[in-house]
Amino acid sequence: MERPALKQMLGHVQSGAVDVVVVYKVDRLTRSLSDFAKIVEVFDKAGASFVSVTQQFNTTTSMGRLTLNVLLSFALAAGSILAACTHAVRLDPHPANEAGKCSATRGHQHCRV
Repeated sequence: MERPALKQMLGHVQSGAVDVVVVYKVDRLTRSLSDFAKIVEVFDKAGASFVSVTQQFNTTTSMGRLTLNVLLSFALAAGSILAACTHAVRLDPHPANEAGKCSATRGHQHCRV
């Protein structure tokens, strides 16, 4: 997270100067799931809430916190599954993978016939 303004805002949250962070869309805060999880952890430790104006994220309520945790859990699981599938494709002993006929790119196979 090499964004000076984001680091400054997180510092304000950690110091207790900010108790609710409001963004237009989640991707304005970060596009990285792992960074988003770290940011939410900072908010939780400081007792700050997170609200996205155009999306259904609002951690000021218990239902909003539950929704956010469920979505983060699914996103993290999907990332793990994708990584495992990509690794499996790269190790696939299928004959089409021999002699450079197939190349695995992000979990997909592109084969010449």
